[in-house]
Amino acid sequence: MNKSMRKSTLETLGLGSVLDIFQRGQLPVDTDTLIDKIFGDKNNRGAIVISGAKGIVGAGKMMQLGVRLMDFGIPLVGLDMGGASDGLSFQYQGLVSSFGKTLADKIMSNVVIFNYNGKSLPKHLSAFKPKFLLEAIPENLELKKAHYKLFQESFPEIEIKSVTSGFPMSALGVGIAHPAFPHQINKVWEMIEEKPSDITKLFWSLGMIPMQMSDNWSFVLDVLFCGLTLSATRYHESSNMPFWKIDKYVRKLLGPNPFRAHDVIGAKGANYLTWSCLNDLSKHYGDLYTPTDTLVERK
Repeated sequence: MNKSMRKSTLETLGLGSVLDIFQRGQLPVDTDTLIDKIFGDKNNRGAIVISGAKGIVGAGKMMQLGVRLMDFGIPLVGLDMGGASDGLSFQYQGLVSSFGKTLADKIMSNVVIFNYNGKSLPKHLSAFKPKFLLEAIPENLELKKAHYKLFQESFPEIEIKSVTSGFPMSALGVGIAHPAFPHQINKVWEMIEEKPSDITKLFWSLGMIPMQMSDNWSFVLDVLFCGLTLSATRYHESSNMPFWKIDKYVRKLLGPNPFRAHDVIGAKGANYLTWSCLNDLSKHYGDLYTPTDTLVERK
């Protein structure tokens, strides 16, 4: 079959086709080669920096990448505000449950955390030679852009991706790597970039599922999740059923519970993102996606 409605995931990543793998008898990219290219050779490895590392997204991805990169000598540097709640301790218990204490301790021994004030980078950060920044700070466009400027001025060659789903790449000025929830275990990433990067190819080679997306305000994962939240708030308004009970029924029927997920992510930011996603969709598709008064009040 030569025609299909869409390219395969491999083809969208610039990695050829599944048939090519069988014809060549090897995978299209080599993890060791990509790591050397991105982070430097094994005697001079640079670091991954995750900003907002103590939050639910940053901490989850710190653990997920930590497990996969443990044997490659890449430091994982977490950056966050001094008073931020510590989500990493919670993730450690998950590592112990999944891999045992010995391996969990080995993974965590490769993690370094810096506290900072948000206005200047820690002076010792440069010792780790940052090569890739995964940004997971609060959803404020000017704050994010100032954050990128800090890193670009200090480390001109650094690759930057944002985990945001609230802004398009055209507004941010950097690529997007938007992960699916729950972040410590879900392998799906929505990648928005001009062309498939070596980071995206590395994610694939590490067993994750990066998917190339168009640069729109609302991504597929958010359309599904926000649509579910919208339906739940509509039912709340029409029936006066409390949020916790709606969550109970949604979880029983479908799996994810939208209101609890918003609380876990951080209701203030998550509510705004849900409203923003739906508000943008409603401009294109009409009343089907119009946010409810319940969401508008909480955005």
